Amino acid sequence: MSEALVQRLEAVAAKLESFVGSMGSGSAAAVVPASGSGAGAGAGPSARLQAYDAFMSASANPFLEAAGAVEGTKAVSDAARAGLNFVRSVLSAADSCKKPSDSGFAAFLKPQIDRLQAHSNPDNRSPVYNQLKSWAEGQAGALMWVQVNPTSMGMTPKQFVNEMTEAADFYLNKVLLDGKKSGDEKVTKFATTFKAMMQALAKFVQEHYTTGLEWNPKGGELSSFSAGGVPAAPAAPPAPAAPAPPAPGAPSFAPSASSSKPATSGMGAVFGELTSKGDGVTAGLRKVTADMKTKNIKAPALEAKPKAATASAAKPAAAAAVKREAKTYLNKGTWFVEYHEGAHDISLNETQIKENVYILKCKNATITLPSKVKSVQVDGCHRVNIVFKSVVSVFEIFNSQRVSIECEEQLPAVSVDKSAGTSIVLSRTAAANPPNIITSSITELNLVVPGKTDEDDPIEIPLPEQYETRFNPETGKITTEAVAHSAN
Repeated sequence: MSEALVQRLEAVAAKLESFVGSMGSGSAAAVVPASGSGAGAGAGPSARLQAYDAFMSASANPFLEAAGAVEGTKAVSDAARAGLNFVRSVLSAADSCKKPSDSGFAAFLKPQIDRLQAHSNPDNRSPVYNQLKSWAEGQAGALMWVQVNPTSMGMTPKQFVNEMTEAADFYLNKVLLDGKKSGDEKVTKFATTFKAMMQALAKFVQEHYTTGLEWNPKGGELSSFSAGGVPAAPAAPPAPAAPAPPAPGAPSFAPSASSSKPATSGMGAVFGELTSKGDGVTAGLRKVTADMKTKNIKAPALEAKPKAATASAAKPAAAAAVKREAKTYLNKGTWFVEYHEGAHDISLNETQIKENVYILKCKNATITLPSKVKSVQVDGCHRVNIVFKSVVSVFEIFNSQRVSIECEEQLPAVSVDKSAGTSIVLSRTAAANPPNIITSSITELNLVVPGKTDEDDPIEIPLPEQYETRFNPETGKITTEAVAHSAN
């Protein structure tokens, strides 16, 4: 998320909070808009609201169901559902009310801003961190486009949605890779439905809110608008236990019907399968005869073979088992460089700034990226040197040994995790604006920067690997410092 956007959201959140307590109380009467606004108390939803309901049913529901299907991402599903319904309330308010003051609109938006902030920093130890982080990056585009002021931010709502989608793409690509590796369709579906939802949202705002919200000049005051009285958008087929019926003209966004179905995964599904089959489960089992029992089995005579011959025969077989075909290919915006060994002339000359590079299990190789790319990931590599021009977002190294990266121009951030013997080499241009370096479980990580002049040797700076932590019983807080080793 861009710094300008974060500052804008913080500024909005810092404004008046006194009005928030009255929102959703139901005590205020619904506003009756002027004729033709399409959002009156006795009229059905406007064409714009109907289009938003259609977007929810066709594009948002699949993502909400995909996120809710995994235990770790149910919180994303719940937050997205509430946020998208809140957006509908804002659209309905714009149909019914005249343009409010900045402070009044800030108070109206505050619940949504609080919801955004609550999901902006997921736990990086979570097994579904990439899913949580992709929502943290993309949620502003999905939920806060209604607050975009094109003149102050220099973009249209569609551009804002697209920009936030691109911010989430880095982590969504990781989710797709995880799904590809594990073969788990639920993981893949999270990413694909998220992208589809954001693309459909960009199309919706382009068609109906090209320059932002359009308020009703003959409408009532926003302070009199009852957010609690605005029904939520529709969902997929409702569950058997239907909630209270909504007001006429705008169907409620009901929970997914999938919650009423039997479990299809986990131990619940296993026991359900056993129960349904009964005796049929054991129908195909062989009967254990006396000669099959362990005490009656005679070990076969072993052939005497020279130890050296046995070892030499086993080594090629083991090598053949792990040998994989080297590949370099582009797939859905990501260049994959896989299983190259002993190659020192791999150059990706056709990369573009919006594309990612994923380098997987290469050994004794040199890889060159002559053009600027969006991000680079190095996974499970050994003795690999990557020479690159520029990276837009982050360069990640994990589960690797003896990897050296050399930046020629720009490197905003480097993340090194569970790796040893890593070198980050910066040119004089790159060192003028050095990267943020994030480390976890590392050994022998060195930052190499140029000397004071071109004639001086480069300076090698080892990064800390050990830390000392102290607990303060009076404040209940800890302080952590890197351990400095001095030569005696």
